[in-house]
Amino acid sequence: MFVNQYRESLLNSVGLELDIKSAENNRLTLSDGRVVKDFLAQYGALPFGHNPDFAITEVSKFIENKEPIFFQPNIHKKVRLLAEMLAEQIDKEKYTHCTFTNSGAETVEAAIKFARLVTGRKSILSLNRSFHGKTYSALSATGSNRFKADFIYDDKLYEHVDSENLDEIKTKLESREFAAFIVEPVQGEGGMKVIPSDTLSSILQLCKANGTLSVFDEVQTGIGRLGAFCAATLYSLKPDVILFSKALGAGISPIGAMLYSDELYVSEFDKKHSSTFANNVLAATMGIAVVQHLTKDNGKALTHVQEVSSYVDECLEQLSAKYPALFYWQGAGLMRGLEIQDSKAVSNIFINFSQRSGGLAYIICSFLLKHYGIFTMPLMSRPCSVRFEPPLNVAKEDIKAFFTAFDEVCKLVQNGRYDILFSHLIDLSVADLPPPSVSYPISRNSNVAQIKTPVPQLIEGKKFAFLIHTTSVNELAHSYCLSIKENYTPEQQKQLGNWITEVSAIDFNPDIAVEFGVESSTAYANGMLLFSPISPKI
Repeated sequence: MFVNQYRESLLNSVGLELDIKSAENNRLTLSDGRVVKDFLAQYGALPFGHNPDFAITEVSKFIENKEPIFFQPNIHKKVRLLAEMLAEQIDKEKYTHCTFTNSGAETVEAAIKFARLVTGRKSILSLNRSFHGKTYSALSATGSNRFKADFIYDDKLYEHVDSENLDEIKTKLESREFAAFIVEPVQGEGGMKVIPSDTLSSILQLCKANGTLSVFDEVQTGIGRLGAFCAATLYSLKPDVILFSKALGAGISPIGAMLYSDELYVSEFDKKHSSTFANNVLAATMGIAVVQHLTKDNGKALTHVQEVSSYVDECLEQLSAKYPALFYWQGAGLMRGLEIQDSKAVSNIFINFSQRSGGLAYIICSFLLKHYGIFTMPLMSRPCSVRFEPPLNVAKEDIKAFFTAFDEVCKLVQNGRYDILFSHLIDLSVADLPPPSVSYPISRNSNVAQIKTPVPQLIEGKKFAFLIHTTSVNELAHSYCLSIKENYTPEQQKQLGNWITEVSAIDFNPDIAVEFGVESSTAYANGMLLFSPISPKI
């Protein structure tokens, strides 16, 4: 029986499938006794790690007292209290209404329905590279094609713009066609891109001037991840609607919340929107516990996030200075995207494909797990990016351990040591390979015809592409980088080839392997090689 066959197969093939026996704070104890440090925190849904004591205590009391979990259609006093507590953290005078949901995507769906009923408009505006969920309307609002396919999203009533292009944003909003403009203050799946506070402020002003509801999707940024209760409070901004989820449930109970002001209230929304599991008392109990824990002792937990975030900044600045040609990062607080782009890889089809397709990011994550006991996952909307999103109570020592390990990854990439990065995939001991300090070029022949820029006296030809795929495991070995060719035996190269073709059977989408240009005495054209390691058997 499969629950998600694609995901299970992919994680198992790259060594990221975990058999977890128990979990506490940011420690995962596996069935084989290994202890792994969690730097994913379930994509931000575990604000204080796994099974935090304060949450477990509240759950135990809840069960012992036999409190009601479902109380529909009535509103339990705990549900109302949580709504009041959320509003009080931002502006209790402004935010007088709260709609509870069961997830981030459902909260986005509710916001879109609400905005359309309030404004009488249908169209929704959002940002390129954004992610708002995978249900129909949330996916339609998402500004990335990675999770989209024909017939599963609306491409007519949803438009996307770049956050840097305020002129286009102004033009779109002045059309007065949009019910809502939904924005993530930090784009989680979009590489942890931070939207500047002045841009957010301008968006709010333009929305107000043109009758469009401004919606902050704080499903990831909310509940302390930036060192403040949410981005709205961090920047002293008050959008029309604010969305919360993930961390609000303490990692125990699914929950989401949509806050909005009395001036926007329409009874039609209340009549036409409900959810069987929303407003449940257990979820509200967890939400109350999280808000109390986050804000007690004069916001001690938030102060900790601010302090360790400053230390994260230091670690990132050191990596940027040490590896300026290949390391890049984005983000704020305890949500960062760490990106590796080896410019030398353009001369090697396999490594460049691995970078651009996202495959190398999975391999880096599995390398960190295998050799350093660190668990994290890729950022799938960026080519070769890894998440750093630990619990809010992460210790400085653990942060140091993470970046020490990531420094080693950067060093291996800089030295062309993909033989070491890939070794665990075929159970090859690193001790059997040359020391990590030994450097290799990616290929013996690094000459690739450069992309042509416009030349006035030459005619520009059409862009062209060739699709290439391997015909055999032995042929695939010809595309390996130099360190693998020289340090793996023929049998080990075959093992790696078999692993590659097995993975390609799970996800064989082609991607750009090489971009190049050609020219003659009269014309020039740019082209590319699209590569997939899919075998002829698939």
